Formats: sequence, C-alpha cells, structure tokens
Amino acid sequence: QQEVKMVKTFAYHPLSVNCQMVWILLAESGMEEKIDMHKIDDSFQEPSTDEYRAKFKHAMVPAFDDDGTVVCQSTSIMRYLCRTYEQCAKFYPEDNRTEIDQMLDYRQGDLYPIIKNASYGNLLGYPGPYQDADGKAFWRAAAIAEFERMERLLGDKTFMAGDEVSIADFAIAPSLRFL
Repeated sequence: QQEVKMVKTFAYHPLSVNCQMVWILLAESGMEEKIDMHKIDDSFQEPSTDEYRAKFKHAMVPAFDDDGTVVCQSTSIMRYLCRTYEQCAKFYPEDNRTEIDQMLDYRQGDLYPIIKNASYGNLLGYPGPYQDADGKAFWRAAAIAEFERMERLLGDKTFMAGDEVSIADFAIAPSLRFL
C-alpha cells in the first residue's frame, strides 16, 4: 500500500506585507519547514498565468493550498491555519477572537490604507494623490493621527488584542516597517 503524501503550499512574495503576516504565523508556529514555500516571480506575472489561476482562483498572493483546500486573502489564511492546526491555535484563542478579529479588521480597513497611501508612492514610485506636496502632507498627517489612534487602542495591553501575541500583531507589524 502506497503512502499518500499531504501537500501544503504557500504562494507568496517576500515584499508583500500581506504575505509577510502569514509567513510570520508559519514561522512562529513551526509550520514553515513543513510547507512548500512557493515564491512567485519578482515581476508578479505568475498569478496571471492559467496554471496559477487553475490552482488559486483569486489569482493573487498570498494563497494557501492545504492538500486541495485552497484559501486566499491573508487574514482568511491565518484564521484557517489557526482553526485547523494545533500549533497555530494559540495565536487565535477562542476566548479572544472577537478582539483579535476587530484588530484584523482595523488593520485591513483603517491602518493599512493610510500606510499604503502615505508610503508606497514614495517607496515604489506609484503615481497618485501622495506625490505632490499637498498629498504628502495630507497622508503624513493621516498617518500620525492613525498612530495616535493605535496607541489608544493598545492602551495598557502588551499586544494589540491582549497580553499574548496573536495573529492581530502578525498582521499589523509588517505594515509598520514601510513608514
């Protein structure tokens, strides 16, 4: 009788903050060594290929294939890993999921768009509202205001969603390095 090998693939690009948050979870949980880490090409053209789209219907990174169960979108992947694998579960404990989910939504809907607009144009040369002096001043002020809000959200907690590190911290940390 042949042994069936389970295949787990994480499609990522190391410069993507959305990929980095999942990568941190994989590394911190010890799962990184057990997964096929598939780095997409630097041109980001691979997700446009028919082969990639056949496997990952969202045609983007990050994407995770767990022996046929395909999950796309960074926070969905992290939640899936934490609900499915014991070594990840401690980063998304059942008794704190509401607070963690709020911080994940805060990162996606509030913090990340401001960081992206405040920094990516300067770093990557994207055209947009942040290129002229007024745009840069606006997004700089928005980033400062958002950091003040983040300090209020953090309060006296050690981490964003409590006193233990969670996937909320893994989601927020990579974005901050762009400022």
